[in-house]
Amino acid sequence: MKALLLCGLVLIVSCPGVATAGTEVAVTVDDLPTHGLLPRGTTRLAVATTMIDALRKHAAPGVYGFVNGGQLGGDPELEAILRAWEQAGFLLGNHTFSHLDLSRASADEYIADIERNEPVLARFGRAGASR
Repeated sequence: MKALLLCGLVLIVSCPGVATAGTEVAVTVDDLPTHGLLPRGTTRLAVATTMIDALRKHAAPGVYGFVNGGQLGGDPELEAILRAWEQAGFLLGNHTFSHLDLSRASADEYIADIERNEPVLARFGRAGASR
């Protein structure tokens, strides 16, 4: 299913004439700033820059990066990733502070984790779930 969705997204982004009038697409990237496993021989910032460059090259519409603020831990490289997303004109959204699993937390705990992430997002001009 993921491969099918990815193929559809690639088709829409790379062939904008294929989409019918009124078609809207949002591209989302989860778990910023670390966005998954780190391949050997690269940095997280390099991975993010490659992603940003590809999205900009193909004029991907509606790009959102969803941030887990607890990952930052004072690491300047990880903060630079969020700044790079912001400088590219992409929006940052709230994906909870600690990537709390809703199935293992109460609604109050989950909401508190979302709220804990808001000050992190507020440090970036285009960020925040409430904007």
